[in-house]
Amino acid sequence: MKNLIKIMILILSMLTGNPVLAGNLNQEEINLAREGCHSLGFAAGSTYGIGLSYSRDWDAWGFQVTALPVWDAEDGGLVAGGLNFKRNFHSNGQAGVYGSFGVAGMMSKDVWEEHTWDPETGEETLEIVTETSQNYAFGPGVGMEFLFWNNVLFRFELPLAIRNGTDGFGISPIPNAALMYRWE
Repeated sequence: MKNLIKIMILILSMLTGNPVLAGNLNQEEINLAREGCHSLGFAAGSTYGIGLSYSRDWDAWGFQVTALPVWDAEDGGLVAGGLNFKRNFHSNGQAGVYGSFGVAGMMSKDVWEEHTWDPETGEETLEIVTETSQNYAFGPGVGMEFLFWNNVLFRFELPLAIRNGTDGFGISPIPNAALMYRWE
């Protein structure tokens, strides 16, 4: 456990270093980078969560919020979400490398009828089964983002997700991905 804490502190300290800028930027490019960009799309992953996602990025920092609420009082459903903070290490306008730290969670409930036939009595029994699940994950990650057609953003990230919940405890490199529309 001590080694895990040391690794997390090391990764978080890397996220707070100075940004690496690609090439010589003119004043207009510097001003656009400071104003930041908005992105809206879909994301899924262990530390992104799953669902509709909004991202705001500046020259060195950014964050992403993801949520998917699908719930019915009788049949249950799924509520999932995540928050991801990122530190841009390098970007040339078309591709970039970043580090991140994310937290995500989900809760699901599934209700169904289970029919059982008893051949001795010739009767059918009906049982309503409810299954619930709650999981969360957090951890640091490293990712790449690619910009296509000036506005389509694709992100792929590999986090070291520390997860716990109904499915048990584990440390897994479960990837994150996002496809978003970006504007300034």
